[in-house]
Amino acid sequence: MDASTTELITTGIFKIFGDAQIQAYQAIWDGLIVFLSSNWLSVICFLLFFLFVSFVKAINGRWGMLGSILYNYIYFGILFCLGLIFSPKIFANTFIDIFLFLLYLLCYWLVGKILKKLNLKKY
Repeated sequence: MDASTTELITTGIFKIFGDAQIQAYQAIWDGLIVFLSSNWLSVICFLLFFLFVSFVKAINGRWGMLGSILYNYIYFGILFCLGLIFSPKIFANTFIDIFLFLLYLLCYWLVGKILKKLNLKKY
C-alpha cells in the first residue's frame, strides 16, 4: 500500500467516526427533548424541590449542596441552551473541550459570587 492509499483510508475512517458521533449526539438529544416535552412539569417540580432542599440546608449552615445544585443548573442550563440554538452537532466540535473548560471556570466563579451575595460563603 502506498502513502496516498493509507491516507485515504484513515481519512475515511475518521470521517465515519465523526459522522457516527454526530448521529449519536443527535439521537441522545432527540430522546432528551421528547422526554422533557412530555414530562416538563415533573422535571421542573423535581428541580425546584432539590433547589428548595439545598436552600434550607444552606440556611442551616451547610451551603455545599446549594453550591453544587447552582453549579449544575447553570452549567447544564447553558449547555442545553447551546444545544437548542446551535443543534447538538456543536457537541461533536473539535474545540468543544476548550469551551467546556472555560464554561466550568465561569460557572464555578459565578456560583462563588452568588453564594457570597447570599452571605453563605465566607471566603
